[in-house]
Amino acid sequence: MKHAFTLLAFSASTAAAGAWAQTSPDMSVQFTGPLELQLGRADHYKLSVTNQGSAVAATTSSTMTFPPGVELDTKLNTATGRYVPKVPTNCSYSVTPTKRLACLANNVAVGETRNFTIDLRAPLTSAMVSTFTWITAAAGDLNSNNNTASFDTTFGSFSPNTNLNFPATLTYWVAMGRKNVLDNPMTRPSGVMAVDANG
Repeated sequence: MKHAFTLLAFSASTAAAGAWAQTSPDMSVQFTGPLELQLGRADHYKLSVTNQGSAVAATTSSTMTFPPGVELDTKLNTATGRYVPKVPTNCSYSVTPTKRLACLANNVAVGETRNFTIDLRAPLTSAMVSTFTWITAAAGDLNSNNNTASFDTTFGSFSPNTNLNFPATLTYWVAMGRKNVLDNPMTRPSGVMAVDANG
């Protein structure tokens, strides 16, 4: 004789109310950012994880393997005088065996969204379309259909808008190593002057 057993997860609060029902978190993930980015430049991207389920998500982990040539932006460590990766809060960054970013969100309530701002830098020399793919996992999440998000950014050298009324300001960036310097060095056409510089 064969016996079939069905296991259901019940919410303690629902059980206390006298009505048993299956509850679980359901985490969805989104990733957004610029559609185009100049070579060597950095910009903001946003990772969002939302609990669309019926129970709190105790632990949620979202991971991304970096596309070739893409790096985390850097910041100055004033204690050492060196530039270090700008790792977002509640995220960890590893470079071996591959560059990977993992972001954690604990105790995400039903209907709550947690956002992470991630500053990524485009490759220095190779124009390409890169796909960023995030995979999210949460204990007890029974729906895997919304646990993956992909987003494309085109990296390249883009011409500035030339349909301008003069006098006007155009911004050019020259990639130099890990820093970007405006107008350094370059030959300016007659009548053009540099009005700002930052890296």
